[in-house]
Amino acid sequence: MVKSNRVIFSRTLLLLIYFALIFCLIACGNKNETSATDDAAIGAHISSFSVLPTSSPKAGQSRTLTVEVTDSESNPVSNATVNFQFINNKSGATLTILSNTTDSAGQALALYKAGSTNPTADVEDTIQASFSGSTKVVIITREKPSGLNLTLASNLTNNQMSSGGDASLTATVLDASGNPVNGVTVTFNVLTNNSDATIIAGNAKTDDTGEAIWVYTAGSTAGVDDSITATVSGGGYESTDTIVMQVR
Repeated sequence: MVKSNRVIFSRTLLLLIYFALIFCLIACGNKNETSATDDAAIGAHISSFSVLPTSSPKAGQSRTLTVEVTDSESNPVSNATVNFQFINNKSGATLTILSNTTDSAGQALALYKAGSTNPTADVEDTIQASFSGSTKVVIITREKPSGLNLTLASNLTNNQMSSGGDASLTATVLDASGNPVNGVTVTFNVLTNNSDATIIAGNAKTDDTGEAIWVYTAGSTAGVDDSITATVSGGGYESTDTIVMQVR
């Protein structure tokens, strides 16, 4: 009788251990994605906020912002709504929300594009990501250009134009690495005004391609040459180029 009770006890104990193992496998082994609507997501928070590429952008360049939301056990949390906003925007940058709801990897994405405010100085932009009381910030330094190199060209063959006609003059500004410089002001001046042009000065800002365009209108005197110069300066740099327009 004693032996029979021991067998029953042993079998019962084995069953209890078996069911305990099954429960552990289900409860402990299922550490995967949780949803922001699940009870398992209690303690969900922003665990990281990153910028790629990590190098500092210049005006007009973009960076990808990635937020990761995890629960208290470091599992990714999906369906969490993340808010992106500027805390400080000294460069006049823009934010484009690619996905403000986290995916199965717990990630939400935004695109930062550096602005061209005060483009010849280094400035800092601060972006905040927030979710359910949890916040993180990143600081992106918009760099000034590493030099200014300006070239000037017209849209006319051999720079020849009729008296009273128009010529589109394009100043292209690149940095020392050959990258376009966005947002700098180019000043145009007619140095030699043999055609008696009425408008002899103007300015324009460069765009994302580093180009600034000014329309020059020749005067009424034909058979002469007019020279126009374009100049850009800032950040300790200056560059000038000159073009000669043949008024015929």
